[in-house]
Formats: sequence, C-alpha cells, structure tokens
Amino acid sequence: MRRKAAAREARRERERLRTYQDDPTRYALEVLGIRWWQKQIQIAQSIQVNRRTVVYAGHAVGKTHCIAGVVQWHFDSYAPSITLTAAPNWSSIFDLLWGEIRAQRPQNLPGRLLQLRLDGGPMHYAKGHNAENSSGFQGRHEARQLIVLDEAMGIPPYIWEATNAMMTSPFCRVVALGNPTETSGEYYDILENPDWNPITISCLEHPNIAAELAGQSAPYPKAVSLVWVQEMLKDHAMVTTEIDADSFEFPPGSGVWYKPDDVFRSRVLGLFPRQSSSAVWGQAWITAAREAKLEWREQDVPAIGADIARFGDDSTVLYAGRGSVVTHREGYAKQDTMETVGRIATLADKVGKKHNWNPKKVEIKVDDASMGGGVVDRLNELEYTVFGINAGETAMDPEAYFNRRAELWFVTAHRGRDNRLDLSHLPDDVYRKLSAELRAVRYKMQSDKTLRVESKDDLKKRTKRSPDDADALNLLFAVGQERKLKTGANPFF
Repeated sequence: MRRKAAAREARRERERLRTYQDDPTRYALEVLGIRWWQKQIQIAQSIQVNRRTVVYAGHAVGKTHCIAGVVQWHFDSYAPSITLTAAPNWSSIFDLLWGEIRAQRPQNLPGRLLQLRLDGGPMHYAKGHNAENSSGFQGRHEARQLIVLDEAMGIPPYIWEATNAMMTSPFCRVVALGNPTETSGEYYDILENPDWNPITISCLEHPNIAAELAGQSAPYPKAVSLVWVQEMLKDHAMVTTEIDADSFEFPPGSGVWYKPDDVFRSRVLGLFPRQSSSAVWGQAWITAAREAKLEWREQDVPAIGADIARFGDDSTVLYAGRGSVVTHREGYAKQDTMETVGRIATLADKVGKKHNWNPKKVEIKVDDASMGGGVVDRLNELEYTVFGINAGETAMDPEAYFNRRAELWFVTAHRGRDNRLDLSHLPDDVYRKLSAELRAVRYKMQSDKTLRVESKDDLKKRTKRSPDDADALNLLFAVGQERKLKTGANPFF
C-alpha cells in the first residue's frame, strides 16, 4: 500500500514539474527558491526557444548560477531528457557549475544527485564532463538534449565537434557561455553565425551596481561589486570627451564618459578585445544600434538599398529606411530582373505611403554590377529616383578607401560607431542575421594606407554565407556620386 502511495505521489510530482516546461523563470522561483535578475531570465528564455544560445559575460554576473538552475529545470520538467555539461578543467566543472547545482537543489526533488550526475534513469540524466579529454562526452541522437559549454573560451575543438554532431533532433538545445577574452577560436567565431542567439552581459548593468550606487546593500552578495568596478575603471579605462558607441557613461547620468581598454571590455563589459581584431564593425556599435530609439527629420528622404542577385545561392535583399532609422527588410531568391523591379517598385509604393512621400521620389540605391544594371535601367524607364552604385569602382574618397565597397562598409560602420543608426525596428531573426554579417567582414590596410575590405567571394569562402543583408544595408546609407563624402581624418588609426 505504501509503495502504491509513493508511486502515485511520484507521478503527481512529475506532472507538477512538467508544468514548468514553458517557464524556467517560474521554476527557479517556485521550485529552487531563486529569483533571477533580468539577464539571467533572458538566458533561460533564449535556451527555451532557441536551439543555440551563446553568452558573452563580464566577471561575476551570475551566469554559472543561472545555468545551474537551467540544468535542473531541463532535468525536472522534461522527463526523459539528457543534459550534458562540459567545462575546460576539473575545477570549473566540479567546483563551479556542479557546486552550484549541489548547493541549489532541494532534497525532495526527483532523481539521485551525485557529485557530477543527476540520475533519473537510463535515458533521463544530467552529468558533468571535464573537457580535458574527449571520452564519455556523448548523448543520444534521438533524445531531447541540453548541452552546456561553460567557460566556453577554453572548450577544445573536439568538444565543439561532438556537440554539433549531437544536434540532430529539433528538440536539442546548446548554450555556450564564458568571458570573451580572445579574438580566435570557436567561441569567438560563433558570434558571426546567425544560427546562434548572442547575449552580452555587462557588469555595469548588474543589480548590485545600481543598488550600491544608490547607497543600498547588494541584492546578490556573491556577485560583482561596485568596489571592483571602480578599481577596474581606475586601471583600465580613461575619461574621454569623445562620446560614441565604444564609450560609456559611469555612473549613469553623471556626465562622465570613459573609453575602455581591452581588459575592461572583456572583464567588465562582456565584449571581445578590439586590439587584435580586424573587423570593420565593433560589437558595441551593433548593440547600440539595436537599442537606439532615433527619429528621422522632416527633410530626410526615404530610401531603399537593393542588393541584387539572380538564379544563384545569393538572395536579392531590400532594406528601407529614413534618416538614421531602418524600418523594413525583405528578401527573395531566384527572381529574374523584371520580378525584382516589380518588388522594388512595390516597396517604394509602400515606403511612400508610410511617409506620405511620392513613391517616385523615394531614393533607390541599387548595386548595378552584374545583374543590377538591368534593374537600374528599368527603374529609370519607370521614372523612379534610382542610383546605380558599383562597389568595384573608385571610392569617393580614394585617399582613405581602396574602392567603393570599402567605403560603403566603413561609412555605415561609422554611423554605428557615432550612434547614428537605429536597427530597433527589425524583427529578431533579421537582426540576428544582419548583425552576424556585419561582425564577419574583415579589412586590412594597403601599402598606400587605404583601407580594403575583403571581397564578397572571399567572405563567402571563409564564412560559408553571403553578406546580402549587410550589403543592402550599406547601399541604403550610400550617397549618390553628386554628394561628395567628407570623411576627414581616418578615425580607425
């Protein structure tokens, strides 16, 4: 009789825990007795809805504490399921992540908790793995799996390869998290992959900092402190009067702005170092554009940027906007020239209606190399305001840029750096794709000191993707040849 009662109680408990499948935050609060802060909630929600999540975090912001709760949520609310956790060394996996799990887990929950394993049966378990060797890091292809790569900067390639091999089921999830200290390796490279949802956590946005600045006690005593941030400011940041997307104000509202060095970027802001990077775009610039809330001026002319493709792997992509604000994106594959003209004309009508503007006066900027030439000619025949822009031509500022392509890339990047770009209206999936493309492109300085951006073909070979969205965005902000660009001194050097 007691066995039957115990079995019924166990079934009721499993059913109760299944109700948390769609709400890991509620699970943490009601089951573990833990209240996550905003960024921890964002991590958990991303893991719930996205197959791949990557977290770039400053020091002591609670990422491991959060992941310990997520591991338990996955084990308890999905039965059966497999949860695999890996870290670069024994201390990271045993003392940190699984130390948190052992500290957090109530005794009355299902499963048998061991040092590095939470056991619920042959197809239902969570376990820790020391990534110093590859043996034993394997799951089941048919199972629902969560894979956690903690301190991901130090995870070796064979663990990344094994992880990719296990992501066959649509119910698989992987999260990689750590401190972004080096501009190389898989943890760095996936920042350019739109399949991964990136989350950046700065120490400056942690609740402890806001509380201590207000003279209150830190709500999370084991997390980052104001004293440590102030020490890092003293040693690794300089007061500046140049306010752009790379600078930050601290304390908020004080009017004091800082330029961080690479140590501060990594350890405090959760950003990769810039010193070793040859990327055209800075990560902070893209984030700032996503969070911007800018408005166009009455005199700003609505515009469309059109990157044209035909019957290949690339897509024709259209971006629309006004002033500094990007308002619309659409893309098409395998369209012939006349279909593309129709799509652009339809978008011009839509933009004109949105802004109470004559559609024929909307500025349409088209990549007229190759397939784009016919599009430009037909739009001219239809009396639209169209500009043909050839990325291979001489730059408008030939002393600064190797060709027009490099100029287009840097002009748009300067907008991001100078807080003159608003990407807040784009859907999440479009923003993720665009931001990955912006981060991917590299540049180098020629012997004549002009800046040269890698070609589209070279970028496709390296990343296996075409930067169609980024090229369309660059065209949106291109200026016609009659509007001579004044770049001034090169701010990158």
